[in-house]
Amino acid sequence: MSFSKKGFSILEIIIVIFIISIVFVSLFYYLRGSFSVVLKEDDRIEIQQNIRYALSFISQYLQEADEVYKISEQEIEFRINTPFYEKGQVCIKRIRFHSGISSTKKAILMDVKMKCRGEDNFKTVQVSQPIAFISNVKEFNNAAYLKFRSTEDLKGIIVNIKGIMSKPAGKPIDFSILVCPELLKNK
Repeated sequence: MSFSKKGFSILEIIIVIFIISIVFVSLFYYLRGSFSVVLKEDDRIEIQQNIRYALSFISQYLQEADEVYKISEQEIEFRINTPFYEKGQVCIKRIRFHSGISSTKKAILMDVKMKCRGEDNFKTVQVSQPIAFISNVKEFNNAAYLKFRSTEDLKGIIVNIKGIMSKPAGKPIDFSILVCPELLKNK
């Protein structure tokens, strides 16, 4: 009775390992590329959502503006005369929107100065808070901006926000909106 020894030689095993490693390396690079595309898209969507939110937020406040104190390319400052009540006091808001740095990221900032009248006193409270981040990478912060300008007939305000993504390097996302406050007294 004869037994035949069947099996794989060391050369066959090395060739199979080599082929399998080529397949796995190719699969790894394909998945890595797909994952980076997803991250870029998430980056873009986040900046777009932030810009849309900021435009909506600014537009809502500008619609309520009673008097625009200052409008320049970098900022707008206005007053809302409609009184509101906070802790039993009548308050009036003066609001300023501008862009600036918050937590090392470029952001749209809102400064609110409230003048509140109590029973016998008058106090001012000032709060500054970020509304939305428009750049998520520090080296491109100067390329992201918030701009304001009046329309030619001085009845509207064009708000333009440009956001910057980190990947691909410095790719801009640009949105504009026209806001027509009912009362635009000063230029």
